[in-house]
Amino acid sequence: VVTNCKCEDMKATILLLYMTSFLQANAQCGDKKIRLIGGRLEIEGRVEVCLNGQWSTVCDSVWGSKHARVACRELGYSEDNATVFSSAYFGRGMRNTPVHIVKCTGQEEKLANCTIREPNNKPKEKNCNNHWRDAGVHCRPFIPQNVTTAATGTDVTISWRPPALARSMNKQLLYHVVCSVDISNATYDYRVETRMQEITMPQLLPSTAYNCCVAIGAYIQNFTNCSSITTGESAGTSSNCSAVGGVLGTLTVILVLLLIGLIVCVAIYWKKIKASDQACKPSTRLVYDLQSWCAYSYYLILYMYRNSDSLE
Repeated sequence: VVTNCKCEDMKATILLLYMTSFLQANAQCGDKKIRLIGGRLEIEGRVEVCLNGQWSTVCDSVWGSKHARVACRELGYSEDNATVFSSAYFGRGMRNTPVHIVKCTGQEEKLANCTIREPNNKPKEKNCNNHWRDAGVHCRPFIPQNVTTAATGTDVTISWRPPALARSMNKQLLYHVVCSVDISNATYDYRVETRMQEITMPQLLPSTAYNCCVAIGAYIQNFTNCSSITTGESAGTSSNCSAVGGVLGTLTVILVLLLIGLIVCVAIYWKKIKASDQACKPSTRLVYDLQSWCAYSYYLILYMYRNSDSLE
């Protein structure tokens, strides 16, 4: 019974793989014009190009390093050290998938710009149609240079430079930034994608060691450049304290000045009252002026408080 179960499971697995391959072979191209199938990584696989709205494999009869460079260039990877594979190294295409001969000079930006035709009956192209000669490629991603990290509290800023080849090509690259931390034998990643050459990851864990890596295109661990950083104390504690302290200090100075002015005002009016025999009228005037002074002081304090940020 167990053996039968294993056989049934294996049949289901084979059927699933077959259906997956069938769907891939018959999938609409969409916006993509080239893809790699069957590789362990996203940077390698059987080369398939979009022709007339359908995916087609490439025969290896004329497939060489210059063709591989064009394929890697179109995929957004580095064209240096592109590795050529032949004889269906990454698996054969489906039967209903067409096969084409692609001939490039090596200067093209895309495989679609190369000369493309169907195989003929010559001995060199004899086994192209049965997919025994499907071509493949292994590309090398661009690797960012001079990755540096800096921490301001719990905010970590990561900066880098694009590779020299990408700078010479004036190529716009998509960077994948990952800051990892190990907590209780588990790894937690903070991931961001950007086209800039600097990014800040805010509010990470305080007093924690992070390893921040930058990759170009798909995140592949073996093709990254990394830098380690330890975050500071809790974000905003010191800055908030200093801000509050600055506001309180400003208000204290204002209150002291107002108090001094109030004392001087009372002293002047008291002197006038002493100098005259009519105590009632000056005292009434004094009360009115003191009320006006207090109202003025209140609005002045309120104004200074609301604009305390500009006073810092």
